[in-house]
Amino acid sequence: EAITTPGASARTYVPAVIASRALAFVRMLVIADLLGAAGKAQFGIYNQGLELINWLVPLVMFGLADVTERYASHFEREGRLKNWVRGHYARLLTVGIAAGALLLAASPWVGRGIFNFSGAAGDGSGLVARSISMAAACAGAILLLALYQHLAALLRGLRSYGANAGMEILHAALLLLLSAIVAWRGGENAAIGLVYMYGLSVLVPLAFYGSLAQRHLRSTVPAAPPAPPPATTTGSIRLTSFAAW
Repeated sequence: EAITTPGASARTYVPAVIASRALAFVRMLVIADLLGAAGKAQFGIYNQGLELINWLVPLVMFGLADVTERYASHFEREGRLKNWVRGHYARLLTVGIAAGALLLAASPWVGRGIFNFSGAAGDGSGLVARSISMAAACAGAILLLALYQHLAALLRGLRSYGANAGMEILHAALLLLLSAIVAWRGGENAAIGLVYMYGLSVLVPLAFYGSLAQRHLRSTVPAAPPAPPPATTTGSIRLTSFAAW
């Protein structure tokens, strides 16, 4: 349901953002405590994984979230939102899968250069397996997080701040719970497990709220007759320029 006043949107969305950030802070404390002194290396590897993910997600998105949040209501009024969003998801999936494939191809170098993975003498296959597993976890999280952030921007653009708030809280709570379980179990691959749980905590709210968003898009009736396709590509060029900026 759309929230049409700034005050109502602030009362709905801002507390959820504060709560989700608080849960994220608690999560890092819990992980560090459960891993303990013996798991300091795993904690460091996990944070390197988060840094890699947070650097690559904006490159995969290339400004699509900002474009979506700003223009979603405009395209909804024209009755073109469904096809417009479908094109965005096709682009995100294409770029995200390509980025993941490159990350997997470079996994031996990523494992040594970014995560400082090392194995016993003669255990080259174990080192490669860990590197591939971490690269796959990061690649999956990057793709899912790009889709998640785009969906969040779409919900904000449609003024569905309640749904966006619920998505934020669900993600943060799931990530706290799943991360605590993996950190409690520990082990030499705890960092890899934590990154996989990051992706899973994104997938659940993405699937749930994404299905609700798709249902809304299918049932939306434009406020005005759909505008005819533009004769030039000027509008598309402007949106791309805004995304790049």
